[in-house]
Amino acid sequence: MYLISGPSNINLIWRNSDTFTPKAIQLMGMRNILKLKPNGASFCESDDSGRGPRPHPKSNVEPENRIWFHTHDTSARYLSGLHLNSLSSYFQYHLKNRIGALSLDNQWSETTDLYSLIFDIIFPTQIEALFGTSFLSLNPNFASDFREFHRGLTYLLRGYPRWLIPKTWRARERCLEDIKKWHIESQKQQDGKILSGEERYISYGSDYIRARKHMHAKMKLLDADAIASSELGVIWAANSNIITAIAWFIIELVKDPALLLKVRAETAFSVASDPDSLLHININKLSTQPFVQSAYAETLRLRTYNLLVTTSEHADFKFRDWIFPKDQMVAISSHTAHMDAGVWNTGSNCANHPLDTFWAERFLNSPSNPLDGPLKAEYASRRKLGQAAKSQDRFQDDTHTRDFPTNNASISPNSPRFSLAGLSGIWVPFGGGYSLCPGRHLAKEEILLSVAMLTAVIEFDFIQDDSLWYRLRGLLGKMIRDFKPDMRYFGMGVLPPNEVRIRYKKSKLE
Repeated sequence: MYLISGPSNINLIWRNSDTFTPKAIQLMGMRNILKLKPNGASFCESDDSGRGPRPHPKSNVEPENRIWFHTHDTSARYLSGLHLNSLSSYFQYHLKNRIGALSLDNQWSETTDLYSLIFDIIFPTQIEALFGTSFLSLNPNFASDFREFHRGLTYLLRGYPRWLIPKTWRARERCLEDIKKWHIESQKQQDGKILSGEERYISYGSDYIRARKHMHAKMKLLDADAIASSELGVIWAANSNIITAIAWFIIELVKDPALLLKVRAETAFSVASDPDSLLHININKLSTQPFVQSAYAETLRLRTYNLLVTTSEHADFKFRDWIFPKDQMVAISSHTAHMDAGVWNTGSNCANHPLDTFWAERFLNSPSNPLDGPLKAEYASRRKLGQAAKSQDRFQDDTHTRDFPTNNASISPNSPRFSLAGLSGIWVPFGGGYSLCPGRHLAKEEILLSVAMLTAVIEFDFIQDDSLWYRLRGLLGKMIRDFKPDMRYFGMGVLPPNEVRIRYKKSKLE
């Protein structure tokens, strides 16, 4: 395996996305984690056309069988634009119901694991938004089975056999059977019937899931088992990183009351009128607020540990003075990119913010201070001077590497502005090139909505540990609130926090 680092090297790989593909590592995950059986694996492996709109010239795959392209393209089209607005609305509707069903009062409740609390709220919300309400009604134990399956992901990826991790294997089998059962039942609801939009959503989920159904129907060699494995992958991708990012975001807000006040202020500005008792948030307003966006971007910078693995499928690739042999894995570590001391701004000498710490304002540019912003001033100047025509590639200007507008009258022209401009190959939680995560827009909106609604309605606080070890750490000046990620999941995205003991109650603001 070859390890790539440095913005110019990373961007060179992404500029050649028609050559490089993550197919090999994804197939490994599909086989080991999602239990993609030989028939489905062979179908996916035979598609050597790439995931770009134009098939590779050496490929002879039929257009309808270009599974890598169609999967990515369907996600890109149905997880953005008007479809994104619909999904976000469904997500917020179900999230309000989930929060409203909590037994919140003015007395503290305790949990030994913040992540589990967030999972129990967000996971069913996500399932209902994507698959409709019939899914969990038909499969009431799906959430607990998925959680058991998710605990064993790293062991499945390494190929552990059933006898070593029987609970994980059994939970995965139940998840796959539940998905197949839902497909059969939802098809029965549709056969020979003209359904209204709401009926279609309840029975067969969002436009995105229905589009995937039509896509799979055209691929005659895919059987029910392969489709179930694919849908389990969607559920994994739609929940794993989002839930962990929400947990980390809330941890940072509880640690920093001043930041919490700023986020609540920006949430209050984004609240729309609603007859319900729970607030309704205008996500278009919230997603343009500077502090909440900067804290979101910093959460992903600090907590994402992706290994973005790709290969040159058809020929050797000349990479500067080296040759990457055909089919050899090339990896980009998001953590290495996000800890690059040569490019990231760490503040001034009097207000230093090391890269291994959370700095909510790291992604804010102040019009009055040229030293502000995510990049070191000297690096930003060199990068701006070096942006010749050849560096202005088609990926340099994607929606996650240009200024996000703050288009509301309440923000002064002199106020700090959130920006990801110039961060191609530097801030890489969603990858890049043709493989840039198509769900990144939905992820952002769901993370912001969840954090804003949960922290507006619920007051969180850490449970103080009275153990001798805790007191000794306090005497030594070590913060017990310096929570660590679970490194067993290294390389798989936003790592979950180790156990975080928390207490919570109804917010005084609610």
